Amino acid sequence: AAKAKDAEVRVQLQADEGVNYGQVAKAMASIERAGITRLAVITAR
Repeated sequence: AAKAKDAEVRVQLQADEGVNYGQVAKAMASIERAGITRLAVITAR
């Protein structure tokens, strides 16, 4: 829905070391399937 409203939509994905990498990979795959190409991955320790 956000992509339909704004073709240049940007997503910031933030996770810390407690998040399972598989969940992060699933989120990134969903973002890609939505056609969103502007993705920032923010990590915290």
